[in-house]
Formats: sequence, structure tokens, C-alpha cells
Amino acid sequence: MSNIKGLSVKNILKLIGALFVVLLVGCGGGGGSAGTSSSGSASVPSAPAVTTPLFTSAPDVLTLGVGAAQDFNIGGGVAPYTAVSNNAAVGISGVKDQRLTIGGVSSGNSEITVRDSLGASVKISLRVSDSDGRALFTTAPAAVTVALASAPSYAVGGGTGPYTATSSNTSVATVSLTGSDLTISGVASGNATLVLRDSNGAVVNVAVTVVPATGTLALFTTAPNNITVAIGAASSYSVGGGTGPYTATSSNTSVATVSLTGSDLTISGLTTGTANIVIRDSKGAVVTVAVTVPAAGTLALFTTAPPAITVAIGAVPRYSVGGGTGPYTATSSNSSVSTVSLTGSDLTISGLTTGTANIVIRDSRGAVVNVAVMVPAAGTLALFTTAPSAVTIAIGAAPTYSVGGGTGPYTSTSNNARIATTTLQGNNLTITGVAVGSATISVRDSAGTVVNVNATIGTAPLGITPNSATGIINDRLVATITGGTAPFTVSVGNRLVASASVSGNQLEITLIQVGQTVVTVLDANNQSIPYNLTVNAATPGIRLSPTPLTVSELDNTPISLTVFGAANDAAGANVFSSDISKLIASISGTTVTLATPAGGNRCIPGTAPTGPDLNVTITVVDSTRASGSATVTIKNSVSACP
Repeated sequence: MSNIKGLSVKNILKLIGALFVVLLVGCGGGGGSAGTSSSGSASVPSAPAVTTPLFTSAPDVLTLGVGAAQDFNIGGGVAPYTAVSNNAAVGISGVKDQRLTIGGVSSGNSEITVRDSLGASVKISLRVSDSDGRALFTTAPAAVTVALASAPSYAVGGGTGPYTATSSNTSVATVSLTGSDLTISGVASGNATLVLRDSNGAVVNVAVTVVPATGTLALFTTAPNNITVAIGAASSYSVGGGTGPYTATSSNTSVATVSLTGSDLTISGLTTGTANIVIRDSKGAVVTVAVTVPAAGTLALFTTAPPAITVAIGAVPRYSVGGGTGPYTATSSNSSVSTVSLTGSDLTISGLTTGTANIVIRDSRGAVVNVAVMVPAAGTLALFTTAPSAVTIAIGAAPTYSVGGGTGPYTSTSNNARIATTTLQGNNLTITGVAVGSATISVRDSAGTVVNVNATIGTAPLGITPNSATGIINDRLVATITGGTAPFTVSVGNRLVASASVSGNQLEITLIQVGQTVVTVLDANNQSIPYNLTVNAATPGIRLSPTPLTVSELDNTPISLTVFGAANDAAGANVFSSDISKLIASISGTTVTLATPAGGNRCIPGTAPTGPDLNVTITVVDSTRASGSATVTIKNSVSACP
């Protein structure tokens, strides 16, 4: 019997049969008449209230290889749910509880219809291809955390089958590949690299970290349910439990941003307001942290440095200062032992010689915070580096960290210089990202003690410009996706309010009815970012959409606006900017493009991060002299222009 992409026709039929059984069970197959009481009279249950429309986490258009299958979540509506394919010879589907499975059987197109018990439906266009021209890929992220004795599964596709997969350290993690089904098994705590190859030699690497099993421990964070973070400050916490890897997103990135590296969570305050930090594990468990960023001066002066710290000779740990009323100053009581540097809210303390010192931090109103510093003799402190145990670095970036403790001099090496290189000059460790992949940076002292840093290269933070908008029914909005790793997918929290699609790095949104929703963009490495959307009723006259909108003063990405209601579809219209030093406006048809002047930027000069934002008014005047305007707010977020 012939094989297709490593999955035999016999196994495909087994998969179809298994999913068909799931469908029968989900539909309540079996004897008896539903809705009949024991006396034989019919009972008519009241229809349950629907608070959230039916939705799935599957994209509107899904592409799978022959023999591949992928799982998604179902929610909203009223359970139980069912799913059917209009062409089972091409694609099959099944539902178990709130999990939707879609599989590819043969090349072609199919439509998957998901329904709830009230008949509401969501449709997914499925394209199945035996060779769709895509590069070799796996749905496993570039870096994955696996619990001991667990065996998560992923899909493999693209390239040219059959595929092979090997582990660089089978004592830590093993791998099996059946057709397009990749399974990673955690054997012992440690690190390994899985190498996936197709028949033409194309390679994809997956960095695996095996950790002790979390058992039945629920997803958690050490951050409390409600926290307060000052403007310019950053608070760090840990994430654990559940099933890694984890993701974290902010509901309002203009107020607070979040970064998550492994289990290290950092929440940063930008401007006054509130936001929700949503932490998810790989199985969809969610923990939410409510963040309040108060106005400057309403929070007491503080530093993220503890009241007493130990700093090795040559080490330079970094902390943040916030609260109180800026600007801040910092001085050392004994600069021969320890010096201090304060730039904006970034505090750096350096260890010079053995002894003690007191770091005094003051705000502009005289409030004081003290940090007691002890610098021990060389060799009495264990070898360390200020680099985290796992760090993500963009290609071409070269962050610098400090090394201290142990017994100098120090050396550093990379186990994969094609991915990342390292240099160590004195106490300064530099890691440079070269290519996408993973590498281990080993720091050694002269006594042979080693500290390792696991570096993942090529995953730039995902962003959207702008990250929120307000528009009118039937508007079409366009935003630019920055960073992250293509390909990108998009989902809409409430499909009754808006629909969305991604083309390259362009996010396109069509507004359907009045309401609010969140559009979420996901990249190939499972980074996600929200786009907050408000839809209002239509108003007469010429107008621009979206308006208002907000961008960072460090963001120079071009912005697109659409003109509605102008005479002759805006033919002969002119556009004006109230501040051409920050935004230059041009119009073509019904599209207005806002760009940064050549050689300029959007940075607001002469203001602290807590200073006023800059509002720029964009006005369109059509051939009949009718006019409409939009407001672009440039958010003040840094202390000085670069």
C-alpha cells in the first residue's frame, strides 16, 4: 500500500474513523428519545442565554499537508459542539469537549462547519496540499519546555517528505516522527536540540528544555492579582505550573507592557491608566494580573533594588527607580567601593573594591531611598552573570552583561558560533545574535566553575502599529505588524463586531457592527499581541478612519488612514498636517499616508517621560471644500530624544 507524506492510507482511514466516533458521541448517538419525561409527556427546556458568540481559535483559512492534523479550541455559544466537513475525502474534523481537531486526507479544498447546540455556526476554509511549496516547518516553537515523563505532539509539514527527526541528547529528550506527527518525550532534566530534516536536506531546529513535572499544579504567577507599577518602572515575577511554554500579553500596551522569557515575567509601566496582563500556558489555562499605573507623583519613591545588596568586584547590576517626583538623583557614600549611575529611571551600581557603601536615591521633592551595598573580597562570591539563564536576542543585536564572583580572569565560549558568538572583556560579557536558532553560552572562571546562558536568536518582539483604533461600521482599517516571526495568523474575539485577515505584515480589519472587541495577532513562535478595537455608528459628512489613534514617539512606521464621504472618492482632495516636523501627509485616492520627514523622527523634544503627549491633526479637504479630520496622538515615553 502506498504512503503519502509518510502517513499510509490505512492510517488516514483510522483517523477518519476515530474522528467520526467523536462526532457521533458529541451528537449524543444512542437509543432513547431526547426531551421526554418519564411519564411520556414532552418537556420543553428553556433556551440558555448566550453571552458570548460561538468562536474557535482556528484561522478563517487553514492550510494543512496531507496526513497532518491540528487541534484548536472552541468556546462561546452553547455547548455541546459539533463539526462537519463538506468534503471528507479532502478534510475531516471532530470535536471532543472544547477541542476541535482538523485533519488533511488528500489534496483539495474543504469547508469545516462548527456548530453549537442552538445552531450558531463558524466556518473554516481548509486547503490540503501534498506539496504546497512551503519551506519545511513544524508547529513546535523554536524553544519548547517539556515536563519530565510528558510527550507533547506537534505537526510537521512543508519541504519534501519523508521527514526524519533526531535528538542531540537522548538522555534528556527523545523524539519520534510518524508521518507528519512529531512527538517529543522528556526523559531527564536538561537541554537538548531536536533536528528535523526533509528528504532534500532542509533543517529546522527545536531547542528543548526538560523540567521536573509540575503534576497537577495549576498555572500561576508570583505577581499578585492587583499590582501598581510606576511610570518608567518595571516589576519582575515568575510564572509556573500548568503546561509550558507560556505566553503573556497586555490588554493596553500604551499603559503597560509585558515580557516573558521562559518563566521570567517583567511588567513595565508606561503611562497613567490600567491594563490587564493575561498569562496563558500551552493548554489554554489563563491567569490575569490587573495593573494600575498611577500619575507621576502619586506613588512613593522606590527602587527595584533591595534595601541591602551584595555586588562582586567588577559587577554592574541594573535596577529601576520610580514613584515620587522626577527627575531623580543617586549618590554613593563611598565611591572608592561602589559607584552609581542614574539615567532617567535606569539605576546602575558598580562594585570596585572590597568594603561597604550606601547608595542614596532622591527625587526632586527630597524623598529618599537608601540601598546598602557590600562588595566582598574576590573569590568569596560564587561565579555569576547578570545575563538571565535564558535570553532571547534579535539577529544582529549584541546585549552586554556583567560577570562577577568566582576567581578571575573569566572566559566565555559558544557551543554554536553559527547561531551566537560571545566576547568577554574584563567583566563585560557580550552575546551577539548571528542566525535563527539556539546556542549555549558558557562562562568560566579560572577555577573551572561554569555558568551557562541559553540564548535563543532571531525572535524579535511582536508589535502592531497602531495597536488600537476607533472606527465606523463598514470601515476598513490597516495596521502594520512589526517584529515577530512570519507567518502571522489572526483571530477576532467577537466576529459579530469585526473580521480580520493578514497579508504579509499587513493586518486588515473590516468593521461590521457597533461594539468593542480584541483582534489578536499570533506569530510562528507563538508570540501574541492584541489590537483593541471600538466600532461606532456611521455619521454623515467627510471623515477619516481610524481616529483617534495613538503611536509611540519611538515608532517611525508609516500610518494609513482611509477617507470616507469625500466628493468623487477624494479625487482632487488635499491633505494637511498640523505638525509637518513629525508627520508629513499625502493622499492617493481615498488613502492618506502619514510618514516621518526624511532624516527626522517623531520623538517629542525637551520633555520627561511624564510630560505632555503631542497631538497632530490631519485634515482632508475635498473638491467641494468639505473637510474632515483625524487626531494622531504621539505618546511621550522617553526622557530624551535619541
